[in-house]
Amino acid sequence: MQTEGGAPAQWRMSINDEATTDDLVRMELFADARRLGESHTATVTVDDKHPVEAWLSPDLEIVRTARYRSRKLDNTVARGTTYARGPRGALLVRDDRGVPGTQLTAFAATREDAMAMLEDAMRRVPAPPPATDDRVRFHLWHRGMHGAQRVTRRLEVEPWETIGRNYPVGVRAQLDQLMARPAPAGGGKLVLWHGAPGTGKTTALRSLANAWREWCDVHYVSDAERMFDDLDYLHSVVGGFEMDDPFMGDDHREQTRWRLVVAEDSDEYLRADARQTAGASLGRLLNVTDGILGQGLRTLVLLTTNEPLSALHPAVVRPGRCLADVEFAPLSGAEAREWWGGPVPGSPTRVTLAELYEKRGGLDRISNVDDEPVAIGSYL
Repeated sequence: MQTEGGAPAQWRMSINDEATTDDLVRMELFADARRLGESHTATVTVDDKHPVEAWLSPDLEIVRTARYRSRKLDNTVARGTTYARGPRGALLVRDDRGVPGTQLTAFAATREDAMAMLEDAMRRVPAPPPATDDRVRFHLWHRGMHGAQRVTRRLEVEPWETIGRNYPVGVRAQLDQLMARPAPAGGGKLVLWHGAPGTGKTTALRSLANAWREWCDVHYVSDAERMFDDLDYLHSVVGGFEMDDPFMGDDHREQTRWRLVVAEDSDEYLRADARQTAGASLGRLLNVTDGILGQGLRTLVLLTTNEPLSALHPAVVRPGRCLADVEFAPLSGAEAREWWGGPVPGSPTRVTLAELYEKRGGLDRISNVDDEPVAIGSYL
């Protein structure tokens, strides 16, 4: 870019009181990249953390670092930001407070060199083996003051083989197929779970995360109403590589894991009047599952709702859109007696999983209301 007199326009960067030493590292890299004409970048975020040197090829030399340690972390791997440079360009390695996992960004004069540097860094660190314990990693999303924020936690799960008996025969048969399903090769990308509160939708979600743990990561959105109303937030969550990118090597195509984006209690996006009440949110949601926004992404969307199938918008349940459409129903009287191992207190003809657990737990609800409340919490 030039001014009217032909001289190069000045390029300025500024910092404020909130800037950190990590920001100073990035500023130096950006200035060098602009001066050297490195206008192409490639970025990937991985969940692993390793010493910085593990990501760097022998021809990369570290230019500047900002590192810190935390008493809460394993001090063998210091966190922070590192800028390294080599013949093909620069590599920025970030595992600071603002980045979940490790973020790698390559800067180069050509797109091919940027992708090659990124792939070289990825090959140097082996993918972690699949977890084998009773906890599965969940990525929890919310929109903060500075945009989309992600926190990663390992949550306890139970295998489907252990909890399948908690569901009616018809529901169990559908979930048996879904739990055993491998990574999809095509077809719908929407998983729809609907049914009365307390029928076990969230419990089944944890088991699904366990069943798919070898090929899929769960990304749970705590404020879905904001995500579907904010395109930047939406793109951050659905993420993933564009699998038809000619510059993405075969190794990355094989290693890229699927994402299961979960939005619970999504009634306002799924009802028949969603176009009027939720505006463009329904359109964006459907676009992610089988429209332009979702093309080339290994992303599935799981929505739960307490609404019956008859109340859902016809566009949501049209043929070809859903990978799975499961209605969670209460247990019949006979199924409840089998679950209980005998007569159920109160002899209900239909009972939810949440009600059975409350009865079995022998819990006395603290209440000044004479009659039992009708609604059951939607946490199950």
